[in-house]
Amino acid sequence: MASLAAVVPPARRARGMMQIEVLIVLLVAGAMLGLMLPAMQTARQAARRVQCMNNLKQIGVAMHTYHGTHDVFPPGYVIRDVQPGDPASAEHGPGFAWGALLLPNLDQSAMAATIDFNSDATGITTRIPSFNCPNDDPTPFVVHSSVHGIVSVSASSFVGVFGFGSLTDCPGRPESPGVLFRNSRVRIEDVADGLSQTFMLGERRQTHSGEHASLAGSTWYAAVEGVDRDGGYPDREILEGPASLVLGTSGQTADPAWRAGPNGTTVISSFSSAHAGGAHFLKGDGSVGFIANEIDVEAFRRMTGIADSATPGGPTF
Repeated sequence: MASLAAVVPPARRARGMMQIEVLIVLLVAGAMLGLMLPAMQTARQAARRVQCMNNLKQIGVAMHTYHGTHDVFPPGYVIRDVQPGDPASAEHGPGFAWGALLLPNLDQSAMAATIDFNSDATGITTRIPSFNCPNDDPTPFVVHSSVHGIVSVSASSFVGVFGFGSLTDCPGRPESPGVLFRNSRVRIEDVADGLSQTFMLGERRQTHSGEHASLAGSTWYAAVEGVDRDGGYPDREILEGPASLVLGTSGQTADPAWRAGPNGTTVISSFSSAHAGGAHFLKGDGSVGFIANEIDVEAFRRMTGIADSATPGGPTF
């Protein structure tokens, strides 16, 4: 019996040691998982940024393919029977925008064939992945048109670069023209600042931080006639017209005057993104740059114009 008693204590010590070892292993595994999760999240965000850039590059190829066929870049959107200086209130269809015109160049000829470009744009909900950033909401959204009633449109994370000026007061004649505006016909040779120094498309997230976040959506499809949306101006009830659906501006001198960088305002006609620190922009040469929030606002404004003294050989972003 004495020899049996001598054996029991070591067995109990062994069980106690095993429990401690298991606890240590669990603690180490938990610590390692805690260290890995941020790295995994960072990797996912990096992958999404790369996909966003690749989508913009694909659109850039389509823009140049369109130019090769028509000798001009596509118009920002198409309106009949207007003069360049007419306001948005003078617009009467069809409204089809740069994205709809690019569909055949994005391997979407079948989709383009379903659109009657001779009639007014009245809505579409088909998602085209090339127009969406993985960080953004791809859900179609609803707008109210005084002409067509409630209209559902497909979402886009990218808008055409209008330049500098009001999208509602004078959408066909920017104060400083960009590549895309109402009935624009910009050629490569018109881009005096150089293609590598000029933005063609920029990001806009489907929701922003303004009071009327649900109204901030943009689309590749059309500037639907009769749409008026709250502009998102702080403490001001000012409406933005159809162009705000498909184009973005770097600011305006019209009341209320404002300027903003790539991701710094609640105004729905500006640019924004779901990425931390900045937004992606497609340049005229087909390259894509990530433009930091800290960029000088005046430098950013110059990059949105085609002849705004952003001379070749100057600073690149």
